Amino acid sequence: MSFDYAAAFDRGIKVQRTVAVYLNAVGIPCHVPTNQYDPDNPNPYAAYELDIVLEAIPYDLEIKARTLSFTNDPASFPYDTVIVDTVKGYEIKEAKPLAYVLYSEVTGCLLAVAPSTRPYWVKERLYASNVGFVDQFYLCPREYLRPMSSLIERIHELQEATLCAY
Repeated sequence: MSFDYAAAFDRGIKVQRTVAVYLNAVGIPCHVPTNQYDPDNPNPYAAYELDIVLEAIPYDLEIKARTLSFTNDPASFPYDTVIVDTVKGYEIKEAKPLAYVLYSEVTGCLLAVAPSTRPYWVKERLYASNVGFVDQFYLCPREYLRPMSSLIERIHELQEATLCAY
């Protein structure tokens, strides 16, 4: 059975839209861009994969849906490490996201990982059951997870600094 990129893409868009609605409600203007399909790419959606674009500051967020149960408290994350991204996926990004946002499909809660914690990440080859293959991933220790409220506060600070610059 091959991986169904179209179904995964559709599931991802729904999660991204859910997070975008929440962010807009807490004063962070953003949108989920229209991503495009590239059938010549081994991952036909990867070339255009921007999850959430922040409108008031020049950053984006990468959303990672997880079928794990956790709350808004990083200590509730059920493992000692968090899968952030594939090594290839992270390294190929010219502009790193402001944060990776973990969305619990079980609870609807959110946690964040900042790319500034990259020096503490480790590489590990893992079987990704959601896509059905082994790849090398960056894993971040749970201690570097932050509550979504911290990310929201940081984005508000950046938005205010941007407004004050004009």
